[in-house]
Amino acid sequence: TVTITFQSDAQDIGSKVLTAKGYNTHAEATTVFEIIAGISGINPIRGPVGTVVTIDGGGYVKNAAVRIDFGTHKTITTLITEGNGTFSGTFIVSTQVQGTTVVTVMDLDETNQATTLFEILSQIILITPKIDFVNEVITVEGTGYGYLDHLEELIQIDFGTHETITT
Repeated sequence: TVTITFQSDAQDIGSKVLTAKGYNTHAEATTVFEIIAGISGINPIRGPVGTVVTIDGGGYVKNAAVRIDFGTHKTITTLITEGNGTFSGTFIVSTQVQGTTVVTVMDLDETNQATTLFEILSQIILITPKIDFVNEVITVEGTGYGYLDHLEELIQIDFGTHETITT
């Protein structure tokens, strides 16, 4: 018996013949290995709206378009695969409700797809003014708030030692 371990290289989707040959005996056996679509990396895996995300993967048709869906944002970007079926690209986290969302990479006829997860974080993006005297009006803007599929959510603002200064 023999056990050999190796890491597959980047190849486009489909059936690949795997052959094992004996050098001295010339014994030979073949089998079929199926390469499927996959995502090999996403970086970062969490961040607020506006975060630049790098995504890469392989196992798609070579030199073909793949689309990336990001949560509620369909086709956030489209990429072209390399000659070996791999892809690499970036997208910017669009305005959506905080929480875990699905990232899907699929070919344009939607027959081959892979998914991974990304966590959208809420964030205060603007406070105006940032410095002023007491009794001044302060404006706060944020992203990532909402509840499930609803864009409306009651927001509580705590300020220094004053809990719930406004909602």
